[in-house]
Amino acid sequence: MKTDLLDRLALQLDCNYLSDLKISQNLQKIEHLLRRMDPIDFSIGEWDYVLSYLLGIEVRPQTPSEAADILSQNRKQDNV
Repeated sequence: MKTDLLDRLALQLDCNYLSDLKISQNLQKIEHLLRRMDPIDFSIGEWDYVLSYLLGIEVRPQTPSEAADILSQNRKQDNV
């Protein structure tokens, strides 16, 4: 059975709730997880949805690595 990307991230980070993924320390872990994922595991639409959910803005990554870059850039802007 295939799990969606949000569920997979929540399972890998042992989050009780999907909203726990938005916690700053989890965003850094997600960035690393995304860099190790196979781009064909999930559709581009799912990558878009996950980053939009995590960041609260509409983004359109084309690969897991690009998604991780967007997440990293956003985290750095929030820390400025």
